Amino acid sequence: MLATPQKFLLFGLLGLLALPVQALSLGDIKVASALNQPLLAEIPVDDAEPASLLDATLEVAGHEEHSRFGIEKTAMLDKLRFKVVRNQQGEFVIRLTTQAAVREPVLEFVLQIDHRSGKLRRVYAIHLDPPGL
Repeated sequence: MLATPQKFLLFGLLGLLALPVQALSLGDIKVASALNQPLLAEIPVDDAEPASLLDATLEVAGHEEHSRFGIEKTAMLDKLRFKVVRNQQGEFVIRLTTQAAVREPVLEFVLQIDHRSGKLRRVYAIHLDPPGL
């Protein structure tokens, strides 16, 4: 029995279906700052290839996306900065920072990530205690 080009194409497509899918998974946010201080927080990246985030776009989603989740997008959220870095343990994390002190005790936002595998949106809430608590 001779192999036809259609059979090669079919087996090639079936082989592509068997490739593992690289899903991006984010952990819970860990806050290292307090109320009335510049924000410093990290989100663990649970991904087989977290380095793929190095060329991704990370930002607070727009007003419409926040409304879909029932969240008000405040002006403070526009001051959040995101950067993919390795933490002290050598693990990839998304580091959140602000230059100015955060005066709101609760920040709720939708993080939007555009990367090679697609688009991810996740809701996060940050609760800031006064320093010393």
